[in-house]
Amino acid sequence: MEKKFHIKFSKIAYLFLMLFFSSQFLIAQTGSVKGKVTDENGGGLPGVHIVIEGTSIGASSDLNGAYLLDNVPVGNQNLKVSFIGYKSISKSVNVVEGKTTDLSFTLSKDALGLEEIMVTSTRRSINVQRTPASISAISGNQLEVQGKVDVTQFIDAVPGVTSVSNGSNNRIIFRNIATSTQEAGSAVSATYFDDFPISNPGGGIPTIRMVDMDRVEVLKGPQGTLFGRSAMSGIVRYIPNKPNTDKIAGGLNTYLSSTTDGGLNFGGHAYLNLPITDKMAIRAVGYGFNNSGFIDNVELNVPDFNDEKIYGGRFAFHWQPTDKFSVGATYLKENYQGSYAWVTSTHDPSDPYAHNPINVKDRTRIDGTKQENSPAYDF
Repeated sequence: MEKKFHIKFSKIAYLFLMLFFSSQFLIAQTGSVKGKVTDENGGGLPGVHIVIEGTSIGASSDLNGAYLLDNVPVGNQNLKVSFIGYKSISKSVNVVEGKTTDLSFTLSKDALGLEEIMVTSTRRSINVQRTPASISAISGNQLEVQGKVDVTQFIDAVPGVTSVSNGSNNRIIFRNIATSTQEAGSAVSATYFDDFPISNPGGGIPTIRMVDMDRVEVLKGPQGTLFGRSAMSGIVRYIPNKPNTDKIAGGLNTYLSSTTDGGLNFGGHAYLNLPITDKMAIRAVGYGFNNSGFIDNVELNVPDFNDEKIYGGRFAFHWQPTDKFSVGATYLKENYQGSYAWVTSTHDPSDPYAHNPINVKDRTRIDGTKQENSPAYDF
């Protein structure tokens, strides 16, 4: 018995010693990284997040921008630094066993994150952060980066504002103030393109796509003093990029995607800015969006009935002979073809008076209505 016990104890002791020396070996295979995170002016940035990519090792900078990472595996490691309002950057460092390696970072401001948005809904140009009105704004750069071309794609994120998509006529409801969510009536909200009203009857927002925009402003009401009685609950303003006399400029953006239970989506938009003189310029914008449907119309035997085709463009002219006097004109036209993205109950072929209940998963409908609108505006 004593011999057997001795053998068992020896095995346990051997295993313990192996684990101990292995842990000591692993601990020895690490080093440290320290440094400082500063802005472009050399000032320390507190609260910056520093992480070793691919690991859970991280730290935050102190009040002076200094940081320290311990127990970093030896070898080449990638450090990523991120901070709100600044561009994230990564650097590679060679970590040496048992030593501390210095690595500092200089962050530059993120133009998108700290972009100053000037709004004019109060009839004077003012920073959106300083205006006393309840206003939200999204810049053209943000729209471009996020791929948003329809106001309903972002307006639900504005506190107190919701949207009801209705094909070619999107209803915007501010603070739950509306004549009705289904019926048209006296408009309580308004839509403006620059300083010109373009609201549909009943206050609906037309399907004008947000292409080559300077910004979009959402101003909660009441705003009757500045925009009339149709702005009791609020307004939405599209502010396009104006013709620029500084230089020739242009751009092109395209996309390609697919829809589940549908087909391909494709389209794009482009713009061209052309100076004529140092005081006169023109700007042209064109776009087209072809999006596949995913609801089948069993009554008409048409698959993907709620497809969407939108083509449009605008042409703008600007002339500013003096600093206090300018003349501008804009022509905008858009063609919309589409149908509601709704499912309905369906007929039972064996009994014309019987209806199959709505089944969202079947994605079927019997409504045979297609919408086609071609609004045109002259400003």
